[in-house]
Amino acid sequence: MSGSLTDAQIEEIREAFSVYDKERSGWVSVQQLGGVMRALGESLTEAEIYDLANECDVDFGGQVQFKDFLYVMSKRLEEQNSLVCLKQAFKIFDRNEVNSFTINEIRMVMTNLGEKMSEEDLRELFQDIDQDKDGKISFNDFVTAMRS
Repeated sequence: MSGSLTDAQIEEIREAFSVYDKERSGWVSVQQLGGVMRALGESLTEAEIYDLANECDVDFGGQVQFKDFLYVMSKRLEEQNSLVCLKQAFKIFDRNEVNSFTINEIRMVMTNLGEKMSEEDLRELFQDIDQDKDGKISFNDFVTAMRS
């Protein structure tokens, strides 16, 4: 369930949850989720809290169980870690730090890595990634391509 979380992260989440789980029942109300998240250092909008509650498999009484909350938090942290890795990979191509790169940067990186690609394959790769067809690959284009 929480395999991607460290013991320290689990304990931090448990402590934040416990602040609002006064009866130590393992449950908090949907209304308390915002407070739990603030205790974890995140300030969510009401819409984000609603989305979080939906992810947590809320019971009919509007309660969220700790194990479900922990699972959702594990997925959120995985997502954050994934984005960090994608940002680092993106920076390899975005050498000019303009939040996008062109086919020339791909060509340069591939050459530096010793990867031989035909011009046709390079253009095809670029066109597949350039979602909005503006001649540049933005971070959103890059993320979409890496996750598909």
